[in-house]
Amino acid sequence: MKRIVFVLVILGLVLLSCVPVNHPPTAPTNPSPSNGATDVSLMPTLSWEASDPDGDTLTFDLYFGIDSNNLELEKTDLIGESYATGTLNSGTKYYWKVVAKEGKGGETEGPIWSFITQQPNIEWDVSLNRADDFALYIQQTSDGGYIVAGWTASNDGDISGNHGTYDYWIVKLNSDGSKAWDVVLGGSYNDEAYSIQQTSDGGYIVAGGKISNAGDIDYWIIKFSK
Repeated sequence: MKRIVFVLVILGLVLLSCVPVNHPPTAPTNPSPSNGATDVSLMPTLSWEASDPDGDTLTFDLYFGIDSNNLELEKTDLIGESYATGTLNSGTKYYWKVVAKEGKGGETEGPIWSFITQQPNIEWDVSLNRADDFALYIQQTSDGGYIVAGWTASNDGDISGNHGTYDYWIVKLNSDGSKAWDVVLGGSYNDEAYSIQQTSDGGYIVAGGKISNAGDIDYWIIKFSK
């Protein structure tokens, strides 16, 4: 009897040794963009590397966000070691991590990586006049420049001919941001331009409000020739 029990124990041990042991995946490595990268494209494709010691097929969960302590699950069960994020915000630090899964209950979480997206490339900027001037609307024009509508209460600097309180201020800019021309229009009370459009004949149409000396508010539409 003891001999039979001994043989059964030996057979059990042999059978157990034949049962394959499942190993979890390796931790994801080699991130792209590299950890801490700067000036990253606003539409990056994230990629990484991972493997499984047993040769099992891996899927991945991707966590992504701007708070390293509260990453959100961006995509689950990814097949393949890459993910296109879509358009991101400029000059922003993003954090991400990948969890590798092998489908048999084993999974391994990778480290948290980060990168900073590129800042926008400023071609030019322009500042016109100073306090009490407001630009409300801008549109690119057919010549590659821009037309701007707003109002001003100034009568110095870039402004001359103010008619009292706020006046329409229409400014035409060249393609490099330099001022081509401007015009100040209004009465003795508030006149505020809210919108401007280039018309089919190359001129401009402006819309806003005009306050009379009685306090009434009227539409004020002005058409400029080319």
